[in-house]
Amino acid sequence: MSHDYIPTVEVEILPFARNLYAYALANYGQWGIPSPQIMLDGAITAFDTALAAFQQPNHGRVDTLAKNEAKNALIHALRTYVQAYIARNPAVTDEDKERMGLPLHDATPTPRPAPDIRPETEGSLRARGRTGLRR
Repeated sequence: MSHDYIPTVEVEILPFARNLYAYALANYGQWGIPSPQIMLDGAITAFDTALAAFQQPNHGRVDTLAKNEAKNALIHALRTYVQAYIARNPAVTDEDKERMGLPLHDATPTPRPAPDIRPETEGSLRARGRTGLRR
């Protein structure tokens, strides 16, 4: 099972991308980030067109390759936009991220206790500058 926020099923990628695009387009000004039109508009349109051609009953290998290239370009554009402007932006609330279908990250690290045992190793010096370690 994948833990990726971008859907793996091709027909689900487009609704995800359109939802993120529309929400970011409505809020990018208050978040202080560039418009998603700059990075996502062309990639969404290209994938939509290529997917429609691929879904035709008489599609060929060229359509499959075009769809795969457009899908990879869209996924790359989505990841780049999210990581560059949304994921760690304090102006983007957890509620905003949920509405866009993005994962929520805990802002505080999970406390870990200090180790209770010390690692034990033995060292020895060997000839000609070589050092040996044993557990």
